[in-house]
Amino acid sequence: MTTNKHFSEIKAMFESLVPLLKELNAKLDEVSAGHVRMRVPYHQSCVGDPTTGVVHTAYITTVLDTCFGAAVMAQLGEWTQIATVDLRVDFLGTSTPGADLLIEANCYRLKRNLAFIRGRAFHEDGDDDVASATGTFIVGQAGTGPLTSKSEARS
Repeated sequence: MTTNKHFSEIKAMFESLVPLLKELNAKLDEVSAGHVRMRVPYHQSCVGDPTTGVVHTAYITTVLDTCFGAAVMAQLGEWTQIATVDLRVDFLGTSTPGADLLIEANCYRLKRNLAFIRGRAFHEDGDDDVASATGTFIVGQAGTGPLTSKSEARS
């Protein structure tokens, strides 16, 4: 059973233990069963074209992938090793220079050892998505995540 405590642990883990998100002060605004919404403040170091201030597409892909992982964890309701098997990102436009990036991810299907996710990157106004994405994650053994105590991991 997934609890609010589990959602709080996901939020804390991703915000404090994922180096990229920590460096960029990214925050998980919403975490619920299979759903995550992340806010990533605009950061000059992520700009791909200094003449326009547009964020690099590789950066957007990375934060989408990370948010997808959080959505899988939120759907599973337990700590489990996961890994990206497939990630497709369609860029629909450029980011707005100076604007925070919002990422939404939904784990819409969980089958045996695979999780299927879809999501988007967009700005606060929500008028136009910057990117649309789908992903597939492989799901491993429960109880092996970073918040598992050493005694739990040995049993």
